[in-house]
Amino acid sequence: MHIRAIDLNLMPVFSALLIHRTVSAAAEQLGLTQPAVSHALARLRQHYGDPLFQRVGNRMVPTARALEIAPSIEAALELLKSTFYSKFDPAELRRSFRIGLINYSGFYLLPALTERLAVEAPHVQIIPEQMDIDTAQRLMAAREIDFAVGVASTIREDFTREPLFDSGFSIILSRTHPLAAETITAALLATCRRVDVPIFSLYEANLRHPPLTYAITCPDLLSLPLVVARSDLVAIVPTRLGQLFEATFAVKIADMDFALPVIDVDFIFQSKQKMDIAQRWLKAMIFDICKVIEAEMNEYYLPRKKPAAE
Repeated sequence: MHIRAIDLNLMPVFSALLIHRTVSAAAEQLGLTQPAVSHALARLRQHYGDPLFQRVGNRMVPTARALEIAPSIEAALELLKSTFYSKFDPAELRRSFRIGLINYSGFYLLPALTERLAVEAPHVQIIPEQMDIDTAQRLMAAREIDFAVGVASTIREDFTREPLFDSGFSIILSRTHPLAAETITAALLATCRRVDVPIFSLYEANLRHPPLTYAITCPDLLSLPLVVARSDLVAIVPTRLGQLFEATFAVKIADMDFALPVIDVDFIFQSKQKMDIAQRWLKAMIFDICKVIEAEMNEYYLPRKKPAAE
């Protein structure tokens, strides 16, 4: 097919459907009517000889062919936009971003991200979805989410992760706990009854000897500080979460004379999918937010450490 036979105005429709997965949302972004978007999709299907997007429930799911041509179309649109605009203006951006949150990363990221977006990009919508790393990789490959943030022990070869910050762990206990004024040693921790938090258990592997005593399991983080505040149980949580819990609930971060595991919180994306200018902007904002989070954690946590004996 000759390039002159293709209406290039159809390409933004393809891109909008790929991002929003509904005709109505794509139409709203493009300033078109829903029938106009549906008509454009029909012409795209004719050009490519493929359905491109198939309705599954309330969503338009891209076909394998659509996912194959998407990087080329988006790169071409990005190059074309760059010839018209010398400066990207987040304040004018109207777009939804889907972010996969692995483990507990939303507690770190979402409050600060919401605050920044309200000022810098008030028309941007963030749609966070809690998931594991396997689901995140599957959805990124299908372009169902833009990228993922969180802790992942391993990722596939076709994905890339860039560290956002290191997350240390701390012990939290009730402010009225008998050990609240004590410095917790590893031996003393082994005598405490604990709250088991399944999503953190992987990072406590080096504490399995002597065996740990669990009194209750908290499958969610919302109930965890309430359980600790009203019992003689202790829990091991990421230090940043401990800070949030300490500021909000009747719990405190214990002083310790030993180190708990440190893990990386990563930004994860599919290597072969080139980010557009809006995705790169959001990525840069997330990295900037995480630098602030890391600095706050260091400022808060380091003075709590006991000085080494001379």
